[in-house]
Amino acid sequence: MGACRKPSQVQQFLGVRLYKNPAREGARFFQESRPRARLDTWVGATSGNCLKAEGDSSDVAAMRLRETLQSFAESLSLSANVYRVRRVVGVVRSFIFRQRVLELSAVTRQQVEDYLSSMTAARASPGTLKNHAHCLAQFFAWLVSRGLLAENVAHGIKTPRVEDAPPNYLRKDELRYALLLAVREGIHDELCAAAYTGLRANELRCLAWEDVDLDRAVLTVRQSKNGHFRTVPLCRRALLMFRHRKRQQGPLETIVFPSTRRNGHSGLRSKNWWVHALDQIRPQIPRFTAKGTPGAAFHLLRHTFASMKVQAGVSLYKVGHWLGHRSSQMTKRYAHLAPDFDPDIERGV
Repeated sequence: MGACRKPSQVQQFLGVRLYKNPAREGARFFQESRPRARLDTWVGATSGNCLKAEGDSSDVAAMRLRETLQSFAESLSLSANVYRVRRVVGVVRSFIFRQRVLELSAVTRQQVEDYLSSMTAARASPGTLKNHAHCLAQFFAWLVSRGLLAENVAHGIKTPRVEDAPPNYLRKDELRYALLLAVREGIHDELCAAAYTGLRANELRCLAWEDVDLDRAVLTVRQSKNGHFRTVPLCRRALLMFRHRKRQQGPLETIVFPSTRRNGHSGLRSKNWWVHALDQIRPQIPRFTAKGTPGAAFHLLRHTFASMKVQAGVSLYKVGHWLGHRSSQMTKRYAHLAPDFDPDIERGV
């Protein structure tokens, strides 16, 4: 038997199982089966019953869907990072399952509208609706360019306007209280790093000691959401925390915030490690539950970092660079917190 070629990140993603999330409609989808892939199970969205897709025609259609999605993902990976590829392909997968699509050439605009309507009924935010519509339009545009679809059925679909609300953030007394609670829960260093560096949850999870320069008081983010690395200076509190943690872990540990496994070896934590880690802190601080989702609770620390810096007079350009924003428009949402006095306000008085 010959040696198998190591699959790429995109191929690994397309080959894994996607299990149903009880909080959303979903299903085990495109299960890997040797020697071929097949779509073997439909999961009912409301009853929870499994409806087996039987017959050669369903198997052939499922294989064509998988091949098409893999080709699309490989094409998209040429111009986007793996996180964007996962996001777009995940949205397409969700659409195919919910609308029971087996033939992409038969997709209609009504199916796209029904899909977005079901998300609206499930209380999806306007931003999520806009993102899903954009991902579907990108996929259908690719199908049109390949001659697999007559027209882009998702082009021009109207979604609710995204309200540009000011970001929520912790005040200084709330942050001190949150760090005090975090000491009791054993996650003080994680919350301290998030609040004083502005790193995203996944960036914090993948942070390695080789990227933390304690002598120069700066860290480098390599696993970024937008695919660009950046450097973030460390303030005094963050630097003291990292130095103390380095002394505790010793010189052999490579990951800053590792997950200790049963065999004693350390590795990366799961992507949603903070969901249960914040269970005892969220009820104590109302702002942690203002958005109603665990993800927003951890991202609140990133907003807190940006808000504190802008309030202290740091320029929006610097804050945007430290946060890793690709567009200045994303950083302008903190502009109202700047303390600068504009003398033009006195004109005409």
